[in-house]
Amino acid sequence: MNVGELRYIQALYEPAAGRNPDALVGAFVPMRRRLACAVRGMLLRSRLRAKPFYRYLLARTRYYDAVFLDAVHGGVRRIINIGCGSDTRAYRFAHLLRRAGVAVLECDQPQAIRAKQEIAERHWAVDHVSYVTLDLQARAWSALERPLNGEPVLVMLEGVSPYISTDSFEAFLRFLAGRLAPRSVLAYDFKIAGTPEAPGVVQSMPRPFRLPAARKQVAGYHAALGFELEHMELSRDLCRRLAAGEAMTFDHDCLLRLRPGERSS
Repeated sequence: MNVGELRYIQALYEPAAGRNPDALVGAFVPMRRRLACAVRGMLLRSRLRAKPFYRYLLARTRYYDAVFLDAVHGGVRRIINIGCGSDTRAYRFAHLLRRAGVAVLECDQPQAIRAKQEIAERHWAVDHVSYVTLDLQARAWSALERPLNGEPVLVMLEGVSPYISTDSFEAFLRFLAGRLAPRSVLAYDFKIAGTPEAPGVVQSMPRPFRLPAARKQVAGYHAALGFELEHMELSRDLCRRLAAGEAMTFDHDCLLRLRPGERSS
């Protein structure tokens, strides 16, 4: 099942303590898949709960909600959501975004972003949202040149880096470091080197982006690219903090918030 479907099940079929806040995600789940989700949510929830990623997804959604809202309240002028998929924060928090004058740029591969825009425009007012094609693996980033120019932004990539090659993702980090305005934020997560790989990932991409879980190494890696590490949290700790009471924790990922470092004149 994809992430959107799991969020849909958590939002509709879990009790309050385990409920996913993404109550709008069903708009991006086709009707036939919603019916399948209903069966799983009502009859097979115990199987889903037995998988550590299921609870991590709940914690990760809550985490990026906080990152998103902190950026809005912290004075960014734009939020750039890369690999946005079925993310609904631009619509769930539309009233706050409009009040603060924050625009959202949603980015994904061509077919995915066209489908998302079509669905979103049918369901909500999207005057504060723009949609652009972006392929990190192909290094096609020109659409970001203008949005990154001048004002503080939040760039967020939820669940994206594990599916990008090391060379391409590192090049993208360098691209951002050279363009992000002061007081901007970069938030992303990565898969920890040495943890089990999903079937087929390494075969389809010989060097997928991975980093160690040691803070000193992570800070040093990003400093060399032009970033200062502001926050780092392992997924197992995130699960304990934001999905408390659940026995299963997911210990494969790490989540980061970074600021652009001082540039030499």
